[in-house]
Amino acid sequence: MRPGKAIHLNFGSSEFERLTWGTKGRRHALTSPIRSHSILRVSGELKETPLREVHLELGGRMVGFAGWDMPIRYGSILEEHQAVREAAGAFDISHMGQFFVEGGEAVDWLDGLLTNNVDNLEVGKGHYTFLLNDGGGVIDDLILYRLQGESFLLVVNAARSAEDFAWLKAHNKEGVIELQDRSEEMAGIAVQGPRATDVYFRMMGGRTLPGRNGVDDF
Repeated sequence: MRPGKAIHLNFGSSEFERLTWGTKGRRHALTSPIRSHSILRVSGELKETPLREVHLELGGRMVGFAGWDMPIRYGSILEEHQAVREAAGAFDISHMGQFFVEGGEAVDWLDGLLTNNVDNLEVGKGHYTFLLNDGGGVIDDLILYRLQGESFLLVVNAARSAEDFAWLKAHNKEGVIELQDRSEEMAGIAVQGPRATDVYFRMMGGRTLPGRNGVDDF
């Protein structure tokens, strides 16, 4: 995959009330099944993302992953792999954890828990980093975005989401920052491949793509 050809689109519950999803020459109107503040729903023991019905319509083979009902494939794994390498593929990443950190001490607090220098991260940019335990060992890898001067978004792996948030919360006992787990209010799509930019333009109505590792509001 060429560098810089991965795009993550995050949506709140209001944006997902009506989303038009184009694939294989067809367009699917997706209506969120949620009418409350949460964007997910639970079926049996597994959580479901707002795109579950689209996955089923496209023939997705659903399996349990980190407590979520997720598609493992739609047809040939080799063909899907090649499609992403040569064109583009869209991935439902609504199961990933999304934590918001705000406050005047946010930079110093995050610097004490993550590997990369948070103060060097520009507003509207993101970087790859690690969440560490007290011994310097890795708890999880994640993406940190700086939304504003003292406002940050952490996107963590679904399988570690609960543990990650518990660790962060345990290190905020004095309430030096405002920490929110808004994973159930957010949904996301990752578009990857050399034609990811073309797909983004089509999905977003011609909006200009933010720079590498950039963040945009829409």
